[in-house]
Amino acid sequence: MPSTTALAKRPQLAFVSPRLEVYKAVSYQIHTIFADYTDLIEPLSLDEAYLDVTANRKGLSTASDTATRSGSPTRPVAALSGRNDPKPDMRGA
Repeated sequence: MPSTTALAKRPQLAFVSPRLEVYKAVSYQIHTIFADYTDLIEPLSLDEAYLDVTANRKGLSTASDTATRSGSPTRPVAALSGRNDPKPDMRGA
């Protein structure tokens, strides 16, 4: 959603400065975890990538199993990047 649309819907919305260096570092860590599963990684942006896990390094039989297992190690890494700010109240958004 564009920021102008968000601001129109929620005038009390507060924008925070991005921490791009932290975002890049965590993205690199997560892509490193992806590389544990396959060499075939097509990055789309800092936080998106396509992975071809047809012949994955772990020998897992299905893409779903690979997604479940590769997602588990990324959770602690991604949590490190979170701010300590309380989550906004999204009710009624």
